[in-house]
Amino acid sequence: MRIRKSIVYSDEGKVRTNLPARLNAETAAAILGFALHDIQILCRAKLLTPLGRPAANAPKYFARVEIEQLAIDIEWLNRASIETSKYWRRKRETSKESQLPDADIER
Repeated sequence: MRIRKSIVYSDEGKVRTNLPARLNAETAAAILGFALHDIQILCRAKLLTPLGRPAANAPKYFARVEIEQLAIDIEWLNRASIETSKYWRRKRETSKESQLPDADIER
């Protein structure tokens, strides 16, 4: 997804983007550099916290301030990358195990 944002310079000369204060999961994923499906993994690992207490099947929204801070935090990005890698590695391993023929079955 491509995010359209306009750049605004504040009085201190800092670059700020014109994004809403509450970001949906798709926008948060794009800013953080993760895929949309990785946001659920990060929430489950408690590395990312949605606003309010959304139901499991409800859309998740995130605070822009928090997302911007996390996007520049190298340690958090490292932990988040490790967590998503672990999740997908486990998922691949369990999928491979379920595809193996059962050696215990006698014919």
